[in-house]
Amino acid sequence: MALNAASNLAQDVMGDRPTTVTNDPIADSSRKMKACAWYGKTDMRLIEVPVPRVTHPKDAIIRVTGSTVCGSDLHLYHGDIMQLKKGDITGHEYIGVIDEVGPEVTKFKKGDRVVASFNLGCGECRYCKEKLFTMCDNSNNSSVMETLYGNKLGGVLGYGHFGGGFAGGQAEYVRQVYADTNLLKVPESVPDEKALYLSDIVCTAYHSVHESGAKEGETIGVWGLGPIGLLVAQWLRVKKVARIIAIDNVPERIEIATKKWGVECINFDTDKDVVAAVKKLVPGGLDRTIDCAAFRYTKSMLHSVQRAVGLERTPAKLSTNKSVPLENSVPSL
Repeated sequence: MALNAASNLAQDVMGDRPTTVTNDPIADSSRKMKACAWYGKTDMRLIEVPVPRVTHPKDAIIRVTGSTVCGSDLHLYHGDIMQLKKGDITGHEYIGVIDEVGPEVTKFKKGDRVVASFNLGCGECRYCKEKLFTMCDNSNNSSVMETLYGNKLGGVLGYGHFGGGFAGGQAEYVRQVYADTNLLKVPESVPDEKALYLSDIVCTAYHSVHESGAKEGETIGVWGLGPIGLLVAQWLRVKKVARIIAIDNVPERIEIATKKWGVECINFDTDKDVVAAVKKLVPGGLDRTIDCAAFRYTKSMLHSVQRAVGLERTPAKLSTNKSVPLENSVPSL
């Protein structure tokens, strides 16, 4: 909580970065909805709030028909993300039906069934024109992120004020900014339960594989076999790589990866020296690696300190080509 208090104070002192859209929607006080909101570390509450309305001419209001809890939401739950404020509505994966559109929305109309991108691109800045929507220059007002990292990501739905302060999709209604850029119409033949995953996880995994440059016949390392890592393994098989070497410690995940996609797994609970284990399997080194491990996990007290002060390092010479950290390979949907 001290981290959030300090980061919110810093934001107040430094002021908001200029954006082309507000994160403070007009609300219809005559209509109420239920929403999941953050009130502190491990303190999530179902609250009642006014339904959002169009604030910007490029907004759409979506009636949510399905939402999920992403692994990244657990970072909020555990208090690992800065600039969270009590009452922030969470959730960055949702599907629904358009209830209202702003006057400048041209690609969608009321009644359209849509899935939303978790990241918020304006569609007009230099980055968006290059299809780098997660780096949008116009959707995140966090001066704290810019100060700490020298730059900032674009806005993120339901991810606190570090991601722009936009209310998320774990609610009955969502205000979707820049609707033409951040929504995808869903065919009636595709059920909610499948289309919903286009909001993040399926595309995140695919984009990681695409950006890694993985090629047929190569040997690829995958760090972490959570939902993203398992999907990465599946996409790597689509790419027809020769071998996949994965590192994890959850028996059920290792079993799925081994049986379904022929992944060669290293359990770091039993193989304490992961570098040596990789070199034993692949003496010449991996061609590429893809990091699918959540940032909050550490293996020792020293590692925890290194992460806290930004001194984490990847062991050298595991890969003969390039490594693509997941956080640098977020998709544009």
